This record gives sequence, C-alpha cells and structure tokens, in this order.
Amino acid sequence: MKRYKKIVQGIIAGIDVVTILFMTFIGYSYFIDPSAWSLASILGLFFPLLLLINLLLLAITFFIAKKLVWIPIIGFLICAPPIRTYCPLNFSREVPKDAIKVLSYNTLSYGGTKDDNEDNEILQYIKNCDADLVCLQEAGATHVSIETIKKCLNQYTDLDTASVDSANYCSLLILSKFPIIGSEKISAKPIENGGHAFWIKMDNDTVIVINCHLKSNELTPEDKEQYQNVLRDIKNKTIKEAFEVLRDGWRKLSHILRRIRDEKGIDLEYVYVY
Repeated sequence: MKRYKKIVQGIIAGIDVVTILFMTFIGYSYFIDPSAWSLASILGLFFPLLLLINLLLLAITFFIAKKLVWIPIIGFLICAPPIRTYCPLNFSREVPKDAIKVLSYNTLSYGGTKDDNEDNEILQYIKNCDADLVCLQEAGATHVSIETIKKCLNQYTDLDTASVDSANYCSLLILSKFPIIGSEKISAKPIENGGHAFWIKMDNDTVIVINCHLKSNELTPEDKEQYQNVLRDIKNKTIKEAFEVLRDGWRKLSHILRRIRDEKGIDLEYVYVY
C-alpha cells in the first residue's frame, strides 16, 4: 500500500512541477518581444488556467500528501508578480494631498458621434473624473468643437491642441488645471504615431507631460469579425478550420509586430534627455 501511495505522490509531484514550470514561463512571457515571437503575445491567456490547476493541486496535496504541499506554494511565490498583475489586490488608502490625478483617453473621435453639445457622453465622463490633467488622443474638432469642450469642461483653466497628421485624425488635446507654459512636437514615424510635450507650471516646479498617440495592431473589422465567428461557431467548425483561421491571424499579427518594431515610433531619446 505504501508503494502505491509513493507512486501516486510522485505522479502528483511531477504534474505540479510541470505545471509550475509552464506557469512561470507563461506568467513572465511579457518579457518576450512579441515581434520576435508572435505567440508570446497570447500566451498570457493561458495563465489563469495554470493558476487554477496549481490551486487544485494545492488542495489535493493538502488532503492526500501534505509532505508535498510546499511544491504548489513555491509555485505561487515564484509567480507572485504575474499573479499580482493578473489579480491585483489594492487596499484603499488616503490619497496624498499633493497627488496629481491624470487621465489619458483615446476618444476615437468622441465615438464618432455628432453630439456637439455638453451632454456628450465622453465629455461627461471626463468631467466626472475631474482629473488635474487630461490627455486626449484622436480628439479632433470635427465631431466636438473646442468651444463645446471649454464650456463643458470649465474646471480646466488651460487647453492646448496638437496635430499629429495632416488630416487631423490623430489630433492630441490636453486639459490642465495648471498653466501650460510651452509645448513641442516630438518626432515620430510613421504618421499614425505622434507625440507632443507640454510644459506645465505647478507651483514652483515645471513638469513635462507627453501626450502620445501610437498606432494599433491594424486588425481590420473584417479580421475581428472572422475571429469572433470562429469563437461563436466553434461547435460547427472542424479543428482544422479553426486552427487555420487562428494560424492566419497569428501570422498577420506577427508581420505587423515586426514592422512596428522596425519603425522608429516615438523618439525615446527625447524622453531620456529630459
């Protein structure tokens, strides 16, 4: 009987060690450049599954083999940072009096709405957040005018805008409760990327705030619809069909990530200098 018990304990220990190895690799996969290995960008999706398996193994070892309970516990300790990232436990505390509240929001042209008045949903959200500094991207005046913004968000004393591209599609806008005393464009390539530095006067100090717009993964609505269809109709798809769609998606994403890696993007040396 003891022999069989040792065999079972050995199997459980082996499964737990393998689980911890995979959990550690996947948990820290964000250190892998996704442009070099596109699969790394989605490995994190499997982390909660491995976390659950390790939790079940903890319960099993506690009731069946208490001598092995330290193995899943070590796994949790090793993966404490990614666990903290995936399920953050934040305790409420008093906000320091000198804290500055910052809001960054890509408005996507204010949701494409033509609702150019103070009841605009996005403007109301920004107003209710009541941040000290608000950095908006894709906030051109083609949908919501500057006059409407000033009227609705009247708690801000200063407002400044910057154009990233000639079409004003990726316009940047900053709202501040502190005086804006200067600004400068940051070089960026391609045209969809863009950044602007703003000098903000805060009491006896000057703070540089950089408002950036970076290009997305460039997946088209048709691509997204295709992948959603695979998930919705997974029961009606063969494994081969589902795999081919996902494989094509990974290849396209990998190509995009490699191109983004090779592009200049925002001039980081500008940030380092200051």
